[in-house]
Amino acid sequence: MKRLFYALVILLFITAVCIFGSILICHYCENSKEELSFCLALCEEEDWKSAEALSIDAIDNWKKREKFMAIFIDHKLLDNITEAISTLPIYANLKSKSDFYASCSQITVIIDRIRDSQTFHIENFY
Repeated sequence: MKRLFYALVILLFITAVCIFGSILICHYCENSKEELSFCLALCEEEDWKSAEALSIDAIDNWKKREKFMAIFIDHKLLDNITEAISTLPIYANLKSKSDFYASCSQITVIIDRIRDSQTFHIENFY
């Protein structure tokens, strides 16, 4: 009986950690998408200096978030985001609107994929 109780406590702890991680990852995904939308708005207004500064801030914020997300998420997806987000200041410096949009779109698609995999759906349990 004692072992069953310990197993139940461990199961509840693991479940709580997974739920907390999932909620935090979804929050991080929303924040990252919000930063990208601000970058895109600055790019659309052709305020390249601000877009470059904001994209550098987005890189710094992503590096902080990536450490936690790496515990729960496939590293290939995180590496793809890191590659794409690191090109944003370069494209802003070159004033390349189409490349900037392409990188932001790529990041957004990957972030949506991560968020969908972490959101609680009945299909995620099977």
